[in-house]
This record gives sequence, structure tokens and C-alpha cells, in this order.
Amino acid sequence: MPKYVRQPVTWVGWLVQILIAAAIIGLFWSSPKILWFLPFGIAACIFEIRWRKRRLKAMAAARSGESVCTFARSFDCAATDTWVIRAVYEQLQSYLQSEVPTFPLRRDDNLVKQLGIDPEDLAVDLVDEIAVRTGRSMEDPEQNQYWSKLETVGDLVEFFMHQPADIAQAVKS
Repeated sequence: MPKYVRQPVTWVGWLVQILIAAAIIGLFWSSPKILWFLPFGIAACIFEIRWRKRRLKAMAAARSGESVCTFARSFDCAATDTWVIRAVYEQLQSYLQSEVPTFPLRRDDNLVKQLGIDPEDLAVDLVDEIAVRTGRSMEDPEQNQYWSKLETVGDLVEFFMHQPADIAQAVKS
């Protein structure tokens, strides 16, 4: 199974980023009192990142010896596409690798509460990356019964098991 390759940022993406940066600079320029709160915001972000990293490292240490094989055995491989299992596992690993290089996932891990995945990152980035790797279509995901209840890693696997194959992507491969 090929790895997901991120597309380079287009000129429109760069333009949007420049406009956002200009708006932030303009806000600071027009109201310099906001700068007093900047150190507190930075400190809060650093604290939250360190706390999350420590929590994930402790969870990973408690799961030593577990791997993608352990994860896959928690599913009925006769009824579940192993490519979907592997794609979900590897893309979540890729997302979490900045905190823990190899985090052993479990089927019942809560995506937001336990793993700390931002719901927007899940809905926008991770789901699209997994769809590309599995060859599943992301047209009209709201029709999938699992879309509204994506809470655990197992729900994510079930969601992709119930998505139709992407015919256009299958023709490319």
C-alpha cells in the first residue's frame, strides 16, 4: 500500500496564508494592548502540548509490545478489508508521530478525548488521506451511518468499510 503523499501548497494557499498573517499584524498594529496577552497564550499552548505529549507517551509505554498486528486482530478480518485497517492505523500513526514516534493504537481509543485529535483535522485531513490510501470515495459521506458517530478508531475503520469504492481513483491505479 503506497504512503499518502501531501500535495504542495498552491499559490492560492500561499495567498490565503499571507492575508491571514497581514490581518494578524494589522490587529496588533491597530490595538497594541493585545500584545500583553500574547505571552499568556503562548505559555498556555506550550503547557498543553507538553501535557498531551506526556499523556500519550504514558499510554504508549503501557501498551508496549502491541503493533498493527494486535490492532488488526481486534477486527474480524474475514469481514473487514485489511487495507482499510492498515490505512487507518498508519495515517493515525503519522498524525501522532510528532508526540510519540510509534503509538500502539487500539480499536476502542477515542479519537478526540484519548488521542487528542482535533475534530477539524479528523474531518478534513485524516479522512481524506485515508480515503486516498484505501481507494474509497468521499462523495456524500453524510449518507454513511458511521459519519455522525466517528468517536473511536474502530468507528473510523467501520466508516471506511461502508464507503463506496472510488471508481476514478481505481482507474488511475
